[in-house]
Amino acid sequence: MSWQIAAAVAPGLPLGAGVRTELEAAVNASGTNLCAVLEGFFGCIALSWSRWRAEPFARRDRLTLVLIGDCYGEQALTADQLLERYLIQGSGALEGLNGRYMVWVLDEQHQRLELIGDPLGLRKLYVTDLKDCRLFCSHLSALRHVRAFHPRLDPYGAAQLLITSHLCDEHSLLEGVRLIAPAAHLSWGPEGYTQRCYWAPSIDPTRGDLEGGAEALQPLLEHALQRQVGESDELTLPLSGGLDSRLLAGLLPAALRPMTHSFSYGHAHSYDRRIGRRVAKTLGIRHQRLDLPARLYQRYQAQALTLADGEISIEAFPLFRLLEAGVEGSTLVSGYAGDWISSKKRLHPQEGRDRSLQYLWQKLYVRKGFSARDLEAVVVHPQVREGYERLQQTMLEAFDSACADTFADKAQLLEFWHRQRRYVSYQLNVLETRFRVCAPLCDYELVRNWLNMPAHWKEQQRAYRSLIERISPTLAALPVAGSSRLQPLQAGSGGARLDLIGGLRQRVLQSNLSEGARWRLNLLLRGGGRGLVAASGGWLGPHNRGLLVHHDEDIRQDTEWFFKRLMDPQMAEGIYNLDALRRMWEEHLSGRQDHSVRFNNLIVLSAFRRFWSL
Repeated sequence: MSWQIAAAVAPGLPLGAGVRTELEAAVNASGTNLCAVLEGFFGCIALSWSRWRAEPFARRDRLTLVLIGDCYGEQALTADQLLERYLIQGSGALEGLNGRYMVWVLDEQHQRLELIGDPLGLRKLYVTDLKDCRLFCSHLSALRHVRAFHPRLDPYGAAQLLITSHLCDEHSLLEGVRLIAPAAHLSWGPEGYTQRCYWAPSIDPTRGDLEGGAEALQPLLEHALQRQVGESDELTLPLSGGLDSRLLAGLLPAALRPMTHSFSYGHAHSYDRRIGRRVAKTLGIRHQRLDLPARLYQRYQAQALTLADGEISIEAFPLFRLLEAGVEGSTLVSGYAGDWISSKKRLHPQEGRDRSLQYLWQKLYVRKGFSARDLEAVVVHPQVREGYERLQQTMLEAFDSACADTFADKAQLLEFWHRQRRYVSYQLNVLETRFRVCAPLCDYELVRNWLNMPAHWKEQQRAYRSLIERISPTLAALPVAGSSRLQPLQAGSGGARLDLIGGLRQRVLQSNLSEGARWRLNLLLRGGGRGLVAASGGWLGPHNRGLLVHHDEDIRQDTEWFFKRLMDPQMAEGIYNLDALRRMWEEHLSGRQDHSVRFNNLIVLSAFRRFWSL
């Protein structure tokens, strides 16, 4: 991993014997990273970093600054430069910087310890209270080395994982272990302990300066990309069939393209692989298509538990394939996080507040996870079952307190805070185990301005699409992969389908034929599509090419393996109803309903419990 940190903080109090040894083992279990241990009035901090990374701390007299992650001003800032800023301007100079970072300032002279996180909360840091200290760590697996920590499953965290396929707020899957909030500034000093939040996202189009849409966005994005890529001599660029990676590829200066190696991954007939290759060819970038291994879930489950702390959706598992590609230590340009600023899932109110909130709940939170009925049938643990209503209440409170005026803007902030932030955080942390990751679309300056873009530029991703047309008409001419269809990129295209059968079905649905005729023609086209899929092995016909991997096929390749883990009596005891699980399994195999995402959520949770002996 690029960085790991574990700290036992107990200002002015003695720590127990062996704490230093435990923390050092926690951050460098593999023994492959460089490592340092800092001790003082504050307690003990152990940190490790990859050999291709710069030393993450700087010292001046009795003052030490530790930088975990990357932060940027006009360019990348080192720990020495941040310490210089701190000495001149104070701790406020470390707030609101671009990048994903966590800064520790250890002031021995004034007996003060400060901890400052990035505004978007993308640099993860967990905290839990032990008997004689407060323990911090960058990865949950570090806690396995601390004898005083006794793990227990967090029922609310488990409910969030089952319902949403990830976690939403500051909870983790371990009880009493929480994430430091975004934009946090923690301080220990002679006057005691204080904690505050220095920024919260808000949407007020009257404060934005992006009325020009694409024309105004371009310099912001170019600046974000330039300061993060810097003077890298080799770039790795994942390319998909969507807009985010294409936008970043189009913004790459011509001088960087010869040193860029792009990759696309997915099943053999996925749109991402096909369109990613076409994007690379258009720009003259080297490209390689990565095959996904059979039994994807089994292959990468161990990495999901350690690198992503167990909170990973099956939809993100193909990400681990990138860890087997590219050059270790090279700069990877990531387009993850584009959804929260491109307004890809912009939601609008339904009739009445209750229906609108229910619509938001289904679209943003539940999606393919456990509904209330499914959770009640399968889960017997009372606190996990209560998590459904508790998460709904969390959504309602966040919606009512969101700093925006319209339903669509409030929904965008919830997408930003409750979904994309955690989702993007673990994705980028996984990639950092092999690459120096830069994520221009997570640039604080860019996000802050983009949130305040006038609403007409957000509808149908109009500004985003117009920007790609402005940068490269050739790239804009390539289609975009939707969830199960190809669409034209041009702004205002209305979601027209480019695939033949999908286009015919769309025309039938929009025709003036009677309802019965439309239904029969649609059924005929669906049957014809399935026939093409079967006859061509998936190369022809509507075959969910927008998905990177077919979750159902992964299950059917090894039903015995999945069934055994679902029906594990030891993991089910006190948590699941095995009879209900068996009925759900039979329903899935018969084709009556697709439960593949729910099964994977259950197996992720069971694997996590097994890993921690919970």
